[in-house]
Amino acid sequence: MTAKDLSSYQPIRRPTHHIQFSNFDLYVPGPPAAGLFLESVLGALQDKVTNSSPVPPDSDPSFLNISNQSEINEPLSDNSWDFPEAVGSHVAAVDLDDLYVSVVSGLNTWYGSQLLTDGGFILNNALENFGTGSNSPAPGKRPFTLAVPMIAVQHDHICGRRLVLGAGDATVAIQLLTRLLAFGDNATLGVEAPRFRVAHGGTFLKLEDYLRARSMVVGSDESLQRQPPID
Repeated sequence: MTAKDLSSYQPIRRPTHHIQFSNFDLYVPGPPAAGLFLESVLGALQDKVTNSSPVPPDSDPSFLNISNQSEINEPLSDNSWDFPEAVGSHVAAVDLDDLYVSVVSGLNTWYGSQLLTDGGFILNNALENFGTGSNSPAPGKRPFTLAVPMIAVQHDHICGRRLVLGAGDATVAIQLLTRLLAFGDNATLGVEAPRFRVAHGGTFLKLEDYLRARSMVVGSDESLQRQPPID
């Protein structure tokens, strides 16, 4: 990345993506954010068919050749994985005129790129979100991110539920939406409930909080293994 890249960077306004799920209208951003990924999984849950929808593009649509399906479904080779750290923030704003704003932002990892500007701001390291295949880096390209702001409005109810949400990981967002929209949990219970986390490549499935305390891991061999306690 060069100084020219920084000086020429401009935000891009993209169309909002609309999803219908469990009697709610859900509004999310499209690629390179995780909105289409969210739609694919929620659609599978809604229809109770886990393999009916293809995996959506996971990169900047300006640089993606969607005719190459192998790029879309290219597997990840890095199997190392730990519980993700909280390095982002979600801000929600609502006014009396039904104007909703949801923002997910952060440095991506602790202290971001570790570059401090003259104005006192630390730059993020979103460039680490680039990978291989369709998500490989290129000049002017935006990397794919699992971060997703969300606004949910109940169908056909003038005074129905309105939820202004956001998550740094779309897999967490799916579990949150399922609890709040499909199961009808209240906001406190839905947000504070532990989440399942899937490692890169699907090697491990972990349940945060609960399994942290009990040091349990579900391995790829579908066995439940006891691990040393996590400090």
